This record gives sequence, structure tokens and C-alpha cells, in this order.
Amino acid sequence: MTIDEMIGVLQAAKAGKTIQHQWGYSGKESKWIDIDTDNLAQNFVDYEYRVKPEPREFWVMIFSNGKNMGSNKDSKEEAEIYLREIQEENPDQFKDAYVAKVREVIDE
Repeated sequence: MTIDEMIGVLQAAKAGKTIQHQWGYSGKESKWIDIDTDNLAQNFVDYEYRVKPEPREFWVMIFSNGKNMGSNKDSKEEAEIYLREIQEENPDQFKDAYVAKVREVIDE
């Protein structure tokens, strides 16, 4: 880790974010583990640290066959407006399309 990355982890811990570490000395990937930041004793040599990622949420437009149209939106309203616009342009092709919320699943 760079010094800036270490500082970022420490600042995030100070701000109350969940910090995770994994054993980094062996060169093998190991599982990320939440750590207790009340008794934070950093060992930046043997462990890798990160701020626990938060899953992203966004809205997608789905064809009736279940395939994503490939255009993600930040809100349901944006997705519905976009879908209405393309349905007006191509009513037969998009008549059964719908909007769905997606929540990312982050591997541990």
C-alpha cells in the first residue's frame, strides 16, 4: 500500500467506516475480514487493508426475454423516463420491457 492509501484507511476508520483486512504476506488471496477499529493496531507489512465496499444500487431496463438493455440509471424515475422514450420510438420492440432495481453482490 502507498502512504496515501494507508492514510485513507486510517481516515475512514476515524470517520466510522468499516475497515477490513486480509493476510497479505503469503502472496495468496485470503478472505477480507471486518476488524474492530476501536482497538486498531495497523500492520501494513503483513496485512492488506481496505474500506469495506458498499454494494451499488441502480436501475436497469429489461427486455421481455430477461436481457438487460445495457443502459443503467441512478434512479427509478430516470429509468422509467428513458424506457417511455424508447417505447414511444419503437413501440413493438419495447412494448413488454420493464424497469428493475439491481443491487450488487460483493464477494467476501
